[in-house]
Amino acid sequence: MSMPNVTFERLAPSPKLSLYVEHFWTVSAPGEQTPRREILIPNGRPMLLLSFANPSVRIDPRTGNRLPNSNMLFGIASQPFVIEQFGESRYIGVQFRPDGLAAFLRGDKLINRALSIDAWLGESGANALDSALLAHDFGRARVEALDTYLCSVATEVDRPEFQLLGSTIDRIEQAGGQMKVEELAQQLHMHYTTFYRMFKNYIGIGPKLYSDIVRYYTFVGGLLSDHPNDSDRLIALLEGYYDQAHASKEFRRFTGVTPNTFRTTLNNIAKLMQQS
Repeated sequence: MSMPNVTFERLAPSPKLSLYVEHFWTVSAPGEQTPRREILIPNGRPMLLLSFANPSVRIDPRTGNRLPNSNMLFGIASQPFVIEQFGESRYIGVQFRPDGLAAFLRGDKLINRALSIDAWLGESGANALDSALLAHDFGRARVEALDTYLCSVATEVDRPEFQLLGSTIDRIEQAGGQMKVEELAQQLHMHYTTFYRMFKNYIGIGPKLYSDIVRYYTFVGGLLSDHPNDSDRLIALLEGYYDQAHASKEFRRFTGVTPNTFRTTLNNIAKLMQQS
């Protein structure tokens, strides 16, 4: 798909990698004379981001801290970040499944944090990845090379437990995050402590926070729809929140701005991700 001055494409992973990766995406855009800032909203997914032009910067709006937003492995975010881009951009991104990092990282799942490619793969591994990608043109061929490399470094997971978690994640998302996790654990005949530990081990956050992120992300999807002023639709989107004030509080929690401000500014990235 494309937006003014931006070209975006989503590509499916190979069958082997699809257990851990939802999709790859590529985006390219010409440079602008002034830095552009946009809000990156939590979507409950880890991400690998590789830059092949001018790298962007990720800013924590609460502290103002800046860190690279390219050539990094990012864990799930439970807070908003602001992306600042200057100059031409060309990226390949990997959107993992919520539990997808379990095949690539043991232990810490980098919640609200990032790991450089060098630190993740080691210098030799990072050089091997770089060589493999640059041997192909930007686009589908380079994405296929990245897919092949990721397959080579993925490790085995506990398939039954991993598949159980996957189906649980699907149920939470189908419900738009509006599901009591205690009841879900009971439906699965699991003690809540075991249920919580499964989420923490594979995803890095508990099921309640994950459900909050999903519910919020569903709400944002409505704000980015073609009919944001449809009162019936917005009322439906508020279902699961206590009231309008609670919805606005949650929105600020995850974006740092009001729903109206977000809907009218700084949301091109959010629209791309929501549609992907």
